[in-house]
Amino acid sequence: MKFSGVIKRALCVAMIAVLLTLTAAPALAASAKNPHGAYVVATSNKYNRLRVRASAGGYVKDYLKRGDIVVYRSDKNGWWYVRYRGGSGYVDRRYLWSVDYSTSKCKYTSVDNLWVHTKPSNDSWCYGKLKPGKLVTIEKQSGSWVKIKYNGYTGWVYAIYLRRVK
Repeated sequence: MKFSGVIKRALCVAMIAVLLTLTAAPALAASAKNPHGAYVVATSNKYNRLRVRASAGGYVKDYLKRGDIVVYRSDKNGWWYVRYRGGSGYVDRRYLWSVDYSTSKCKYTSVDNLWVHTKPSNDSWCYGKLKPGKLVTIEKQSGSWVKIKYNGYTGWVYAIYLRRVK
């Protein structure tokens, strides 16, 4: 069967589009189905920072650094309204990763004195305080809270008080 050059190019473009859709779909679908929870800032500019805006597409009111953690609250026209350590605002969701639970891939550090809870709630009992700069591993997530492992202990902390490190 012979195809003309135009048809060949059209078939190639269609095949590439299908392949790109199939490879990107799982990641996009995961965040689109249930975006609630914690996300890590993943900037791509040379300053390694993400602009926080006062409104969707509005003026820049703050910056987040690569590795900072934000918690999703709502979205508007492709902009996510998030809470972060120090405030809240709108960010471009394309620069956020889901929190990685794999112990072999990522480590996180506390950015403040942090109470460790027995359950993912402020009403639960606190059994210790994590000092700034201590490395932890995230085991799982429940909304805005993450379960961490530190020196053989496990407990729950509010996600925005952690930062991803390499």
